Amino acid sequence: MDAVLLAQQLIKYAENPNQIKDFLVSHLKSLGLSVQVGIGKSAPDDILASIGSGEKHLLLCGYYDVLPVKSKEWSQPPFSGNIVSNQLYGRGATSLGSLSCALCALEDVLSQHSNVHISLYLSSKGARALHSMNNTTMQALLQKSTPVDTCLSIIPQANKELGETISIGAKGCVIFQIKSFAVSGNPSSQSERANPLHNMVDFLFKVKTYPIDNGNENFGSSTLQILSLESHYSKEDELPESATATIGVYYNSGHTKEEIVEWMRKNMVFSRGQFEMSYRYGPESYMSKTDNTSEILQLSIRKVLENNPSLKGDSIPNFAWRIGHLLPMFGLGLPANKMHCCDEAVRLEDLTHLTEIYKDFLMQYFN
Repeated sequence: MDAVLLAQQLIKYAENPNQIKDFLVSHLKSLGLSVQVGIGKSAPDDILASIGSGEKHLLLCGYYDVLPVKSKEWSQPPFSGNIVSNQLYGRGATSLGSLSCALCALEDVLSQHSNVHISLYLSSKGARALHSMNNTTMQALLQKSTPVDTCLSIIPQANKELGETISIGAKGCVIFQIKSFAVSGNPSSQSERANPLHNMVDFLFKVKTYPIDNGNENFGSSTLQILSLESHYSKEDELPESATATIGVYYNSGHTKEEIVEWMRKNMVFSRGQFEMSYRYGPESYMSKTDNTSEILQLSIRKVLENNPSLKGDSIPNFAWRIGHLLPMFGLGLPANKMHCCDEAVRLEDLTHLTEIYKDFLMQYFN
């Protein structure tokens, strides 16, 4: 099947989680793969499919869920899969487009060769999926038939152009909720320090102004994003008693999640005012050593795009980070610069080229 047509179908089904799941299960079975739905209690809708039994075992890893559509400003219906000016529009066009390219490449390879051993893991929860699985469950997944040698992540990348880089790792993420407290009172009779919003703004200015690090040889610098800022404002003559900020820290391989929490705690302790902090861990950072697999992927990109991709860590946290801690995992997907945006779209030529890259990689990987 053509990758553009398959991506259109997936976008149309994506509005209903059960429809897209059932379609993918049916499609994978039609390609000859054995399919299991549900990987333990924490992932009842995840899909694991496999084919072959050769000595060399490759895992492809992606996801099939999409974010809800909040904006009404789309120029094309978000679940239409319409094509305008050589671009495919739709919610999930980036992630589902990458998945479509991989499935079409797999179909072509299977029609020509039988000596391939491939498993495909598709998460139904995106970034939340493997976070709830412990290492014991993950190891059982990776050794369901024979141990997996290498994983190719087919999720979108933080690139502007297809094939700029091959991801050999990804940043981790910690989400913080910082609460600033004060005593409610009339703003004209209170000091500036009595205003929890003033204290919060000072704190946010500090964590935004002074960088966590300057990056390393594999990653750019760790980054911080203020995701929300709220207070219980009610009247012009009354200060709010508290203000709350939600902050995302996206850290590179030079840190652990515990170090990021300690960094935030120190900033909070040495800031003016009264603060309280809570947090939750997202995907962790990981880094894979380059090997023959990454070299094959580089050669495939050069062959199709005639460029020389670099090997570096991706700034987008990878939902499959636990896999990256257990075995080499490399990433190649469509550019993520329009992912989750209003009017999300991918170029048709990128879908064609990515399919060719995946196909050449699989052919070379399995000789």
